[in-house]
Amino acid sequence: MGVVRWVCSMGFVVDESPREGFEVAVAAPASAAKVAGLDGARAIATLSIFFFHAGWRTPALGPLSPVIGHADIGVEIFFILSGFLVARPLVAHAMAGGPPVHLADFWRRRVARIWPAYLLALLGAVLLGGGTVVGLSGWLKHGFLVDSWFANGSGTGLRPSWTLVVEVAFYVLVVPLAAVALLKRRRTLDGWVGLCLAMVVVGAFAIVLISLGPTPAPLRVLPPYLPTFAVGMLLVAAEADARYTTWLGAVPRGIQRLAAHPRLCGALALATFIMMTVVLRPSRTAPAFGPGPEWMAQSFGQVLVGFLLLAPLALGTARHRWLEHRWLLALAAASYGFYLWHLQVLRLLRPVLQSPPLVAAVGIALALGGAFVAGEASRRFIEQPARRFLTR
Repeated sequence: MGVVRWVCSMGFVVDESPREGFEVAVAAPASAAKVAGLDGARAIATLSIFFFHAGWRTPALGPLSPVIGHADIGVEIFFILSGFLVARPLVAHAMAGGPPVHLADFWRRRVARIWPAYLLALLGAVLLGGGTVVGLSGWLKHGFLVDSWFANGSGTGLRPSWTLVVEVAFYVLVVPLAAVALLKRRRTLDGWVGLCLAMVVVGAFAIVLISLGPTPAPLRVLPPYLPTFAVGMLLVAAEADARYTTWLGAVPRGIQRLAAHPRLCGALALATFIMMTVVLRPSRTAPAFGPGPEWMAQSFGQVLVGFLLLAPLALGTARHRWLEHRWLLALAAASYGFYLWHLQVLRLLRPVLQSPPLVAAVGIALALGGAFVAGEASRRFIEQPARRFLTR
């Protein structure tokens, strides 16, 4: 009963600031300092996904296809951020004994944050012809964000929503395990690091299996993204001032030593990404998901690049002030709605995007602006009112 009681009173604190964006994750606890640059990183990831999708809708971006074809790395960055932001309050509560917030409060905030804006975007996609939902079962699958778990998803739904299915699965399946990993030995993070390493191993095994051929639908939802979330969770272990009673402490200490050299991290990330663009073919699917060694290499490469880019920011060894520019912060604030609506905006502007390069460039700018307006409208008129109503 003690375990159940502790899990049901985990230390989640949700940041209600307007900067919260696509990551749909728990923000840092009130007692923890805000990590500079992560909002800007979220905005850059949002832009990368936009151009990844725009790249196969207009010939104007054809010359950039070797780079844009790998820009779906923004999804991996979102998942690393989610793992990091979910883990911070858990670890802070276990290490410092801060005031917990009940699990019911956490889920009420998550429902308010995710579903109202998503359901409106899903309805918009169906009405605009950008997505399909078949029958009552389809509305239930897509409405509850479980459609990816089925071989027959009953329609395409809102195409970017597969990432939300992965996020929700992470909350349901991994977060309680993480809480239990912290329970046994408070003020040490051996169990936490062990769980993260287990997630990496299980996820790597799933990636290899998927690369070998067809696999059941559930195996393709959360398992291949476990290493990505684990990376964010390990960054919290490296950030925390904690004791370790086993060799597992070598993992966060190694991360600390690497992050202490931000230029080296940046150079390694750039070299890895360049190698991916040279060796691997650009992807034209969303996500870049399918059997074959190239997909396996891309999956591991993207996790590595995301880790190298975010580790110095998360551990405070590097601060790039341009990531705190007001334009990037505005995009980060609107990023969830931007992500939900950007494919619909691109679809509406398809005739312009298929025009000669100069006209298509104007179409790309219009699509970028339109997606931002849709995202900002979603934040102001859907997301914020929903949070006020459902969390009061």
